[in-house]
Amino acid sequence: MRIFKLCQLYASLLLLFATSYATELFPWLPPLFEFEGRLTPLFERVDRAQSPLGNFRAPINNASLQLGMDVTPWPNWNAEVELYLTHTHQTNFTYEAALCTLRYAWLDDLAGDDLSLVTGVTLSFPNHTFLHQLSFPYHGPINAEFHATVGKEWSCREDWLFRMWGVGGLGVANRGSPWLYSLIVAEGKTSLCTTVGLAIDALYGLGSHNLLPKLPFKGYASIDHRNIDLSGFFTYYLPHYGTFAFLGWYNLYAHNFIWHYWGVSLSFLIPLSII
Repeated sequence: MRIFKLCQLYASLLLLFATSYATELFPWLPPLFEFEGRLTPLFERVDRAQSPLGNFRAPINNASLQLGMDVTPWPNWNAEVELYLTHTHQTNFTYEAALCTLRYAWLDDLAGDDLSLVTGVTLSFPNHTFLHQLSFPYHGPINAEFHATVGKEWSCREDWLFRMWGVGGLGVANRGSPWLYSLIVAEGKTSLCTTVGLAIDALYGLGSHNLLPKLPFKGYASIDHRNIDLSGFFTYYLPHYGTFAFLGWYNLYAHNFIWHYWGVSLSFLIPLSII
């Protein structure tokens, strides 16, 4: 038991000093038959929540460990599985959610098309406990998000210098109302091995109810929730080993949602070729 508690404490401390975006959505698929593993510890701090019925304090610290693996098993197809493990003020370090994603590339600007276009679907299966916590916008025990990503790279010789891409998504669950999701990213290379970028993402729940400040939270399924976050990130590529990616984010706007929260994460991406 003592060893378990020490391991749990070590994991929590690691998360404090460590998103790349969780599910891989950018519109350039990894090479054929190449696996990419991802390890992402992250920490998020929440102080308040916004409600038209009255803002209220909601002090929350979330520490998570996200594990992912994706592969391009066939031309134009990409599949990914993920597992999230999370510690909050309400729960010990435990299973948060499992996700699986399938995507198809319709256009590829690297192959001569004007733009890259990838569409797909992500299924998520969260732990019931996290449906009743303010900082986790799951709508139901089974969630499906249909998304489309477009992007373009501007290159010099054999390497890209600047690229922009964006995502639009529609989500539904087995209860409650649908939601909309969007993400816009701009990134540029500062050297052969380093990249910096900015991103803005928004989530819009299509429910009709408000958060009730003095009552237990029952989930976002029927809530008219909205939020806009600004992110900045830095990546560093280590030849033959993988890529480190540091991400920080801050909430700019919230409606019926947690408000002015911030977070940081550190990802390590490891490519594994089977040919």
